[in-house]
Amino acid sequence: MPASEKTWHNIRLLHVVFGLTALGMLLATVWMLFADHNRQWKRYQRAYRKVEAWRTAGRLREEQTLEYPERVRKAREALEAAQSEVPPADLVEEFRKVVAENDPDFNWDPVQAAYEALAAQPGPATRSAFIGQLETIISNLKVREENALRELKFARADLDVVRSELGIAIGHGVTASEERRLRGNVERMRDVVREKTIEYHAISTYRQALEDLLAEINADVVKAQKELDAANAEIERLHTALKEQTISPGEGILEWPILSAFNSPDRIEQVWLPELKIDYNFKKVARFDRCITCHQGIQRTAPGSATEPFIEHEHRVTLELATDNRPVDEEGNPLQPTMDRLNDFLDAAYGMLLADSGVLAPNDVTVHVVYPESPAAKAGLLVGDVIEQVNDARIIDKETAMQYLLEIVDWGKPLKLVVRRGLPHPYASHPRLDLYLGSFSPHKMMEFGCTICHEGQGSATEFRWAAHSPNDPLQRQKWREKYGWVSSHYVGHGNHPPVGLPHVSQAVCRKQLSEMPFRCG
Repeated sequence: MPASEKTWHNIRLLHVVFGLTALGMLLATVWMLFADHNRQWKRYQRAYRKVEAWRTAGRLREEQTLEYPERVRKAREALEAAQSEVPPADLVEEFRKVVAENDPDFNWDPVQAAYEALAAQPGPATRSAFIGQLETIISNLKVREENALRELKFARADLDVVRSELGIAIGHGVTASEERRLRGNVERMRDVVREKTIEYHAISTYRQALEDLLAEINADVVKAQKELDAANAEIERLHTALKEQTISPGEGILEWPILSAFNSPDRIEQVWLPELKIDYNFKKVARFDRCITCHQGIQRTAPGSATEPFIEHEHRVTLELATDNRPVDEEGNPLQPTMDRLNDFLDAAYGMLLADSGVLAPNDVTVHVVYPESPAAKAGLLVGDVIEQVNDARIIDKETAMQYLLEIVDWGKPLKLVVRRGLPHPYASHPRLDLYLGSFSPHKMMEFGCTICHEGQGSATEFRWAAHSPNDPLQRQKWREKYGWVSSHYVGHGNHPPVGLPHVSQAVCRKQLSEMPFRCG
């Protein structure tokens, strides 16, 4: 058969097919990486970090009111005044007497000269120079004390050596004269140890007496410094918390696909409960609860409380807001509010500020700051409240809020506000932290987990597979549309309480924990 360049298949067509399949495989691989990376629980964790940072920023703004700078200014002025005062002469004289009694040859002239310079020209520099002289005396004493302690330790070690030699000699039956010699060595070393002990305690007592006198001399400065630290403590704590809750650009890079394997801030969290087993008919296995992967704040308590929830579950509250502080100019004429100065007008009228955007929904008109003793505080508004209604008007954005809070207002008559307080699951905290999950509750999170009472599939990290139970048919329909929720016939027994309800039935509680010392509620 003659040779031919013809092939069975068309090469150009094969190239096209290969290129299309390679492109399809590339797209499928990219889609697979994206789908694997874009997990539902990661979105919840990132949103919760945003909620934490948002609330901390609000508390920071509340602390930084006009009262805070004034309090810090007064505390700083008190500290500067204390740092310029001349110490009482009787305390300085007592300090000198203690030094003279213990160190008769000590040259007190430099200390006296520093004190006279301070008395002639009181100020931080001259006081610092005088206090420095006293501190130098004490620091030199500390060196002497350390040396005396070291010599005492060496003497005790030498005493142990001669005691051992005596014991060994007696055990080997030495002569009487040799035994007397060894006993003499022991007695001499005992005298040395006694002498070194007295010397060390004398120096230690001397140093402690001077430190007590110096503390009395500096008492006003220490007190003023503590007051200044207390004035700054809460602000510094909130700044630190906000920094920790804010993801830096470097940490944000670790959230990218593939790089998320290297210590990403997003991670699955779980509670292992080997004593609370799940009965799979043929085998009882240890329980794993990964609920806190999404329910990050479920056991968080409010600042300053051991039992109050950090974030309440979403509900609506009706409040009355006084309107007695209408913003006016210097001549008493009403001011016309504008969007660019909306918060200035709200501050003047009600003592509150609105956030630039909502916590979860950008258009939510959300209270970000409520100043103490303001009309907003007296009405009961809290940071994070979403204003949904003013009188009979529905609030859909900040422009509408400005209109019904500052423009269409019958000043002097209170406004009726309907606010949405708290957040939905999975961001809300447990409503009964005094009884469940809290560190002071009888049913701590790390000992009992969640599914021992709520049942469900604790190992799941996707909403639809966790076997959540809707509270009503309307919620069930919403879950089906939003999450593709389906009822699971293979998880639980169909009688577990809906997730989010504060009460867990005593029957279920006792049935599952009958073998453990557990207080059902």
